[in-house]
Amino acid sequence: MGQILKMKLKLQAKYIRINDAVERYSLSRSTFNRAIKAGEITYVKKGRAVLLDVAALDHWISGEAA
Repeated sequence: MGQILKMKLKLQAKYIRINDAVERYSLSRSTFNRAIKAGEITYVKKGRAVLLDVAALDHWISGEAA
């Protein structure tokens, strides 16, 4: 799969892993973990993976209530 297609699919994702959020938003993994623990970010567990809602992340980053 081409790099551009991978990037397009990642941008259209409804949920992303924490590692992808770290790359996308240029914040540390610890920042996301703290926000999850504080209840500021909603997440879903799928097996061992922690998935973050992209729309909720965008609201959280912009300072809006989700």
